Amino acid sequence: MTLFTCELCDFSTDRPNHYARHNNTNKHKRMIGIINDDVENKKKVKIECDECGKFYADRSGLFNHRKSKKCKGIKKEEEPEKTTIINETILKQIIEKTIEKEKLSNELKELSSEIEELKEKLLKSI
Repeated sequence: MTLFTCELCDFSTDRPNHYARHNNTNKHKRMIGIINDDVENKKKVKIECDECGKFYADRSGLFNHRKSKKCKGIKKEEEPEKTTIINETILKQIIEKTIEKEKLSNELKELSSEIEELKEKLLKSI
């Protein structure tokens, strides 16, 4: 019986398919230098708490943070101020547009009445 061994990984088996499977593992690839597993090279995705703005490395950290009720909610307190400012700005824009619309409507009415007067004069002159 032939024994398949990988001395780098300290792996041995008597089945060729197990040895082939081992050669495709990340552990084996790291050992022979195909995969560079530096922590600096790994892209860390940060997950932010919507309530307070703290960042967590994974979802479980965020879940435990929310579950423990230690979330201060600082970000939540800041948002209403921003929302209020945005709402006030939008309200001012709506008021300005409404005033502009009323002015244009009045001008349109005046022009319509002038057109009617001109029509009447034209009809009388014919």
